[in-house]
Amino acid sequence: MRDVANLRSFFGRFAPELLHTDFGQEIWDLYHRGALHPEVVLTGRFERKLQAVDLGGVMREIDDARLEEAARLLRLQPGR
Repeated sequence: MRDVANLRSFFGRFAPELLHTDFGQEIWDLYHRGALHPEVVLTGRFERKLQAVDLGGVMREIDDARLEEAARLLRLQPGR
């Protein structure tokens, strides 16, 4: 997405209409849905869908990562 935005910024200096496109988000959405293939015609338009964040799920993932790291550090201690 960063690279696509950089290309948009660079080429937008010569074709200002490109500055109002969102190819990066469009490409990522198509990829995420399994719909990106060489024949896809990109439009440069993407409508963002806002939805609630599962904050509890995010916090569980963080807690799991902390537990895994603590277990890894215990395994690395000498004599274990």
